[in-house]
Amino acid sequence: MIIERARIKSNCEVAHNIWEMHYEAPNIANSYLGAGQFINILALDDWSHPLRRPMSIASVKGGCVSIIYKIFGDVTKILASQKEGETAELMGPLRSEEHTSELQSQ
Repeated sequence: MIIERARIKSNCEVAHNIWEMHYEAPNIANSYLGAGQFINILALDDWSHPLRRPMSIASVKGGCVSIIYKIFGDVTKILASQKEGETAELMGPLRSEEHTSELQSQ
């Protein structure tokens, strides 16, 4: 597990209330094993929303990690408002131990 300050490369609405965000997170990207892994995102650096939010990794390419999310509440509204060039603290890639053994054996 890695904690990395990642720069937002893009964040755009791809369908009504569905967003795709790309983070420049080379350390997390290099540790990615495959489908089923996720990251925990600290949406803000203050105490208004101190809990990290888990998001499935949609893709990893060239040091970038992407997520696809739907706006459901305050934190996903915050994510949707974030702009290219801003940063967020990510933790990952995370997965279950059972899933890790399965990925490493492939």
